[in-house]
Amino acid sequence: PTKSVRLWLMMFLQYAIWGAWLPVAPTYFQAQRPLGLAIDGNQLGILFMLMPLASLFMSPWMGRLADRRFQAQKMLGILHCFSTIFIFLLALQTTFIGSVICLGLHCVVFAPTVALSNSVALANLEDPKGQFASIRVGGTFGWIFSGLVLSLIRSKFNLEVRSDLFMLAAFMNLCLALLSFTLPKTPPTTSHLTNVTARLNQKYKNPLDAISLFKNFQFLAFMIVAFIVCTQFDSYYMHTSGFLTAPKLDSLRGYLPEAAYAGATDGIGIPLAQVSMIMTISQVSEVFMMLLLPFIIKRLGIAWTLWIGIIAWPLRFAIFAFLPIASAVIPAMALHGLCIACFIVAGSVYVEQVASPEIRASAQGLYSSVTMGIGRVAGAIFAGYSLKQNTLTLPARVSLPGGTELDHLVAWGPLFAIPCGLTLAAAVAFPILFFYRPKVKD
Repeated sequence: PTKSVRLWLMMFLQYAIWGAWLPVAPTYFQAQRPLGLAIDGNQLGILFMLMPLASLFMSPWMGRLADRRFQAQKMLGILHCFSTIFIFLLALQTTFIGSVICLGLHCVVFAPTVALSNSVALANLEDPKGQFASIRVGGTFGWIFSGLVLSLIRSKFNLEVRSDLFMLAAFMNLCLALLSFTLPKTPPTTSHLTNVTARLNQKYKNPLDAISLFKNFQFLAFMIVAFIVCTQFDSYYMHTSGFLTAPKLDSLRGYLPEAAYAGATDGIGIPLAQVSMIMTISQVSEVFMMLLLPFIIKRLGIAWTLWIGIIAWPLRFAIFAFLPIASAVIPAMALHGLCIACFIVAGSVYVEQVASPEIRASAQGLYSSVTMGIGRVAGAIFAGYSLKQNTLTLPARVSLPGGTELDHLVAWGPLFAIPCGLTLAAAVAFPILFFYRPKVKD
């Protein structure tokens, strides 16, 4: 295959690994044995904080190592070899502690590969700025592909493999490990300022160099709002698959007295086999919004774009909390594209514009650390605690038609109302505190 095709396949597999397990992992971790691990909300929060925590510490270190000592594509292959082993071992675990250890090790070696794959692609493109988007979109297609394949395996072949999501991720991981050693050479360099790899991995520079930006009140306001919003990032991935598969309370009549599920609220009642396919709606919308983002920013400006992106968060959670019907919830999942493109990605555009050239790399590092690092770690713990507080334990395990077994129900309305309220507060505060005006060029 040509160089561009190999780079596209690299991105495809990089995100196919993630897409195989992340969207549906909560339903597996919380499912009853023997098909799940039956963990509680706090334990789920611990598992979901591992990836952002690993990204926060491992990505900068591995990036610098690749820049100075090793060929990036070889390091990518080696890390994915270890990642394959750890996620395969994760599929075999039957305890929470074993899952924490194996998933933690997987995250430690997988987290740096996101930046390394960007580096390999960007360093080997003739026109990185113009060509990278078409390569990177392969990752989104890979995420969608994994979700569709998992649904096909579960529904078409009616397989009940206890940890099929991790088996699929391990297979994708192995494919990428082998592909990595065929990628174009990306040699190390000692020149961090001139190397295209270092330049385009700029968000992993020392974020402390950009602390001076906090003297700018609007930047400070933006970062506070961004932190609050991103603490709710994992509330979507941790809760949505469980919400989609949770039963309608009417379906419990005849199996449980109403007093047994007082306080719980309706789920959507979608079969487990279909969930990974439905969750890909988020990524499909993300593809469209990423393509539209340059036009939105040009037409509306960065401030309005950011605000639209923020508003999408409470709107999505509000529909989940107060309108729990499939015809409303499933379309609302498409708001994910606005959440990511118009806020997370547009936020990087704003940071690039507001920072002076000599600290832009550090400013991106600061933004990444505060939002996708510290924000997500705190948010995963908070979301796990909130899930446990809104979980109702049933007096006995209940078997429903279709083989579903329940020993707990969730108050989904109050659970989603919390992130709705927090992000709504951020959406209200943002236009009051933030009135960005780009500098006029001479």
